[in-house]
Amino acid sequence: MDFLTVTFNEASNNLLREKLDNFARKNNEEVVLQQIQWGAYWRELVNVSVHRRGADVAEVGSTWVEPLMAMNVLAPFSREDINLIGGEQLFFPALWQNVTHDSVQNVWGIPARIDMRMIFYWQDMFDAAKVEPQQAFSSPEAMKDAFHRLRHSVQYPWGVTTSRFSPNLVHNIASWVWAAGGDFISHDGKKLLVNTTEGQHGIRNYYDLIKFMPPECRDSSHETVLDLFAARKIAATIGGPWLIPYLRNAGLTPTMIDLVNVASPPGPPFVGGSVFIRWKHSRKVDLAWKLIRALSEKDFNLAFSNSTDWLPSHQDVWSDEFLHQNKYNPEYLKGIQNGRGLPPVRLWGMIEDRLTQAFGSIWDDLFAESGNGRPDAVDEIMAKHLGPLIVRVEAILND
Repeated sequence: MDFLTVTFNEASNNLLREKLDNFARKNNEEVVLQQIQWGAYWRELVNVSVHRRGADVAEVGSTWVEPLMAMNVLAPFSREDINLIGGEQLFFPALWQNVTHDSVQNVWGIPARIDMRMIFYWQDMFDAAKVEPQQAFSSPEAMKDAFHRLRHSVQYPWGVTTSRFSPNLVHNIASWVWAAGGDFISHDGKKLLVNTTEGQHGIRNYYDLIKFMPPECRDSSHETVLDLFAARKIAATIGGPWLIPYLRNAGLTPTMIDLVNVASPPGPPFVGGSVFIRWKHSRKVDLAWKLIRALSEKDFNLAFSNSTDWLPSHQDVWSDEFLHQNKYNPEYLKGIQNGRGLPPVRLWGMIEDRLTQAFGSIWDDLFAESGNGRPDAVDEIMAKHLGPLIVRVEAILND
């Protein structure tokens, strides 16, 4: 039996290999571990889907479940299956949303690990400017006011990824869209909502923060922004639970890292992560389900999530002991409980890809216009990229 996932760090790979070897011994069945670098992973998933051969089980990004389901390559899980691992209530609602994608509410994956978007900031910079962080991030308007005040002591209060090739663009902006009462797409999956009054207001609030960003953020990758934050060239950014380990690996001392705190963004945080799926082509469907149950055991869910710098998907793992392992976990839990997943609608994978391209192009044009003293540039540039996008995508959705 084959298990497909991404390449992890050495400690995580060893932990996973040990778990798979134990499973193989108990079930007298070899488990072949296939690992692919993240940048090439989606291509490999498509390859397995098209040729209907390869992996029996895979761990995939939560937003990839819908496009795989649309290809008709996934074997669903029954409610009886779900009850065997503790039922739907074992998982946070925002995660469960990622694996139920149609009117009959079939379950297409089992939540594995949590990724989410929170705001990370240098506490000492906020203290020096006498800015209270929880208030500063309570609304988009409060953020702008706080950043204006921070500018007296910090040249660049904010920085985010802007490259049109970054999968983070939609995840990062989501909170601002939701804070304004907007969304990306209608519940029936037929109409894009980014051009509604609420959607435009949320998107504009996010892009308005460009005035607080350094020029190095132009066409910036995820790593570029993390390095700016690690070098204290920006006071705050948006990221996931992997940000603190990134700082540690970048060589920051524990004393320096302790100056970093976390807060929820102005709207519901994006909550995603990874899920276990089983392929319809597998000739070992029952054994594949048995492997997923083993990988979903509570102790492994906690250990593997910790080792990969993501968060555990099981609600019962979030005990008082776990919450107090560090000062970040209580804030992460609040974010997960108040957060949302991206819309579980048909063709969402295609829609997210098109939105990512448009959001990146808006950043490109805004940086090109920065310094020209044009307060109307944001609205003009949004209309330039979002208007045609809506026409093209809705034509596909309603075909």
